[in-house]
Amino acid sequence: MSRTVVGIDVGGTFTDIAVLEDGRLSVHKLPSTPADPSLGITRGIEDTGVNIPDADFVHGSTVATNALLEGKGGRTALITTLGFEDVLEIGRQNRADLYDLNMERPAPLAPWELRFGLPERIDYTGAILEDLTPESVQALLTLLERAQVGRRRGFVPVFLPEPRA
Repeated sequence: MSRTVVGIDVGGTFTDIAVLEDGRLSVHKLPSTPADPSLGITRGIEDTGVNIPDADFVHGSTVATNALLEGKGGRTALITTLGFEDVLEIGRQNRADLYDLNMERPAPLAPWELRFGLPERIDYTGAILEDLTPESVQALLTLLERAQVGRRRGFVPVFLPEPRA
């Protein structure tokens, strides 16, 4: 039996739900609920009739992407693979002038004090090399609480796969 895949994108005006089931794709569009996006998502999933325990979910948020690109979001915490907390700020060497030490850098996605690493790792096939533990997640939740990251602040989970062998 093939699994059902549900793709969700929350936009400012509409929430889109795409369902791939037994090779058939159906798309559902309904008004977004900006005050509580979960309401639109829940309503959309209920409208599709998908059996939630039998589905894989993929979620994207145009609202969050636009806020990030426009610099309109609040303070955001970054949760990533342990040891990679600063990679997004360090960046890459593909810039206009490699040797310009005074280049203007964009503001980091998350300030240093809101970057958290979790010990976990998967390989390029999705196989778990190091699993998250309840203890490490609980320790993270404690740190997030101390940093006052919660309902009024966002967090971005970014976990890195092991490159191909």
